[in-house]
Amino acid sequence: MNNDKLSRAELAKQFSEKYSFFTELAKEERKSRQAVMLKRHAYFSGLTNSCSSLKEFYNKYHELFQIWGVEFYWDELNRKLVAQIWLDFNEHETYYFEETDSKVVVSPIISWQNEVFANEDWDISIP
Repeated sequence: MNNDKLSRAELAKQFSEKYSFFTELAKEERKSRQAVMLKRHAYFSGLTNSCSSLKEFYNKYHELFQIWGVEFYWDELNRKLVAQIWLDFNEHETYYFEETDSKVVVSPIISWQNEVFANEDWDISIP
């Protein structure tokens, strides 16, 4: 059948069937990246347990983040600490540290470059 005569739904179905392998590959890549992000988030959360303020956390850990090669800085506008990790091929993950109720927490919202190389904010706590 000529593509000009196919409905949008039929074209979408054909496209979906033709490229389903790539869709599944992207889903698997996302799951894999989420697992790594959750591990990093848990590690950073463990570091925050001993601190009651962002200032204390920054003073205690800024040199360690520098040693790791992680950009670690204040976001004065949003009153957060930011840890930006640069990965291969200009990929990045950015973690945000916030102060709530006299304790430091790591936000579950991670800014990253996704599987199609677009910048995205992702709540990694949602499967």
